[in-house]
Amino acid sequence: MRVFDVCGTLYASNTTFDFIIEYHKYHRNRLKFFWTRILLSLPFKILNRMKFLSIRRNMIYSLKGESKHELFYFSQIFVDRYLGNKRKQETMQLLLNDPLNSVLMSASIDPVIIAISNHLNVKAYSSVLEYNDEGMCTGKLDVDLKGIKSNQITESNLELVATDNMSDIDLIKNSTLSYIITNKNNKDGWLILLSKNNVDLGKVIFL
Repeated sequence: MRVFDVCGTLYASNTTFDFIIEYHKYHRNRLKFFWTRILLSLPFKILNRMKFLSIRRNMIYSLKGESKHELFYFSQIFVDRYLGNKRKQETMQLLLNDPLNSVLMSASIDPVIIAISNHLNVKAYSSVLEYNDEGMCTGKLDVDLKGIKSNQITESNLELVATDNMSDIDLIKNSTLSYIITNKNNKDGWLILLSKNNVDLGKVIFL
């Protein structure tokens, strides 16, 4: 099995945040659109880092009252029109070299990840939005994969992992080969994390 993270790995995008902002923009939900844009401003990022609030939770809550049908319909538009030019070619080609043996593993929300998996013709696991009996989003998650992606992997033959998330360290530890997407600010942090978890650097490729 070959496991690929999505946000920051296959696409230069936080697909949850970008999808939600573009959804509100497309549907002319003006108040929700401006609120979600404000959530990504510096003061709120500081509050998020200090754990006074969760940008992710507030973003997802802005989907309360939106229909499941519309969310999934727009997800196809989002993948075609927005993510099309956000591809990271190196990791995307790595996936496309063997799509039948590859799986997307993302904490992003299901409308966008299912649309991506259909577009790339690969299997996928994701967080799942919660809906009421009328098919309207509650603004909460029914399933949240953040930090627990490794729970979805039952196979011992984990051939490859590609990710930019330090929370995927359990997957990296069990993988034969790992592609880690880094930037100039977190390379040292990655090296410390890998050392603490006794990961052989010989089976790690930094991109």
